[in-house]
Parts: sequence; C-alpha cells; structure tokens
Amino acid sequence: ISFVLSKTPENVFQNPLLGFGYGLLLLVSMIGIFISVAILFLEGTNMAAAYGTKCISNICTACSDAVTAQIFDFMAWILKLLLLKSTLSIQLLCTVSLQMGKFIERKQIDEARAQL
Repeated sequence: ISFVLSKTPENVFQNPLLGFGYGLLLLVSMIGIFISVAILFLEGTNMAAAYGTKCISNICTACSDAVTAQIFDFMAWILKLLLLKSTLSIQLLCTVSLQMGKFIERKQIDEARAQL
C-alpha cells in the first residue's frame, strides 16, 4: 500500500472526488488481492490433503484409506485454523496501534506505553 501511495501523483488527492475514487479503487483492489491469496491458501491445503492421502495409500498398502484421509483432513484443518489465527492477530495489532496513535496525538505518553 505504501509503495502504491508513493507512486501516486499529488494532484490526485487535491480533488475530493478523484481522491475518493482512487481510495475506493485502492481499497477494492487490496481486498481482492488479500481474499484471492486466502482462497488460494485454503484450496491449496485441501488439494495437499487429497494428494497426501493418495500418496500414502500408494506407498503403504496396509494403511486404511479412511484413516489416512482423516489424518490429512485434520492437518488441513489445523493449517486453516492457523490462517484464521494470524488474521485475527493482525487485526488486534492494528487496533492496538490505532489506540496508541490516539494516545500519542493527545500527548498521553504513559497510556501509550501501557498499550505495549
């Protein structure tokens, strides 16, 4: 986001309508990029689980396909859970940084330190 904003001409933000349109375009494109990467990760974990089950069943003929599938599905579920956890952690960091910024703007340095 910082890179895109650094390449944006200054006169874009001097016109309110043009600035709003550019900001809206930037918002929609960033949301699209982040959602597509998340979907790619989720589908990738599903495909990896299916491929892992297939590979193990080819290697180990004594292994049950149902048990192997459950193990790989559980591992895919754990990876999806880690993606959700990291998303919520980033949201919490963003909220705390905004609170710290408000404290610093009001010259309340001790309260900002308490947020750390």
